[in-house]
Amino acid sequence: MLAPGAAFGTHVDVEISRGCRWRCRFCAAGHVITPYREQPLEALEEVIAWGIARRGRVGLVGTDVSDHRQLEPIVEAIWRRGGEVAFPSFRVEPLRRRSSAAGRLLRQRPPRTLTLAVEAASCELRLGLGKRLSDEQLRQAVQVATEAGVNKLRLYFLVGTPGEALDDVAAIATLAGELRLVGPPGGLELSVNGLVPKAGTPLQWEPVPGRDYLRQARQVLRRHLPRGVSLSFESPDWTRWQALLSVSGREVAAHVLCAAREGWRRALAVAEQESPLLQGEGRWPDGELPWAHVDHGQPGGQRVLAEERQRCLRREYVPPSRLGGR
Repeated sequence: MLAPGAAFGTHVDVEISRGCRWRCRFCAAGHVITPYREQPLEALEEVIAWGIARRGRVGLVGTDVSDHRQLEPIVEAIWRRGGEVAFPSFRVEPLRRRSSAAGRLLRQRPPRTLTLAVEAASCELRLGLGKRLSDEQLRQAVQVATEAGVNKLRLYFLVGTPGEALDDVAAIATLAGELRLVGPPGGLELSVNGLVPKAGTPLQWEPVPGRDYLRQARQVLRRHLPRGVSLSFESPDWTRWQALLSVSGREVAAHVLCAAREGWRRALAVAEQESPLLQGEGRWPDGELPWAHVDHGQPGGQRVLAEERQRCLRREYVPPSRLGGR
């Protein structure tokens, strides 16, 4: 059955991969969900047909859809059945190559809006987050999408990452202005979220960004936003509530019960008086973690995550193949 109040009621979502081979340092998918695996077309055909019959549109779900080894056959199978495809965010590196599966599919039937995950304005901050992505590669991807006929681009960014300053936030607007010059006619939308440290990742020891910093970041972006670029900035309170759920221990149960009774905003206000994680403090890398007993099958476990945290602070990139557990 399809729930009438589903988050994406216009289409049926189909998971085509799980985990992620790239293991960005802020993302749980590449560290917690292991190993990375893909669903082949033959395993998806029945649910694709079911989704087309009920909604006519199939959303492809996965953290790295644009690199799926059978992306073209899957999309073409949906098209052959008369269905439409809803793409999630694309990774910039494959999209910038016109010969890639992502590039070829865009040229055949470009979506009105396409999302790219950029995360930070500078190459150095992106390296710290585990994304080896240059400004030139980003421009190439934007040009490929524009030439293919995409009408609007949505760009994902994070604020409050380790080592970031408000000048780095302002640089997001500057980068957006440069990309607008080569971007699609419908313009660009910046979708900006505060960093939510995730358990089981190299950033699990980081504090959640302060509310004042997130508000200042939002003001900086609004002040510097170029023409033709819109902004969607996640509520600082919602960022901090997510962080409480993400990196707390058993004590979070009381706050969840409070949220059920009185709403999450009231629960957040109570938690901010009690939880050091919501008072700007992180966890010590050599301290006890409430979730450390969970084995995600990653070689090296917490030691490797702590090493990756230090590389993040030094803004060093390490290919994911050197970390094992792919």
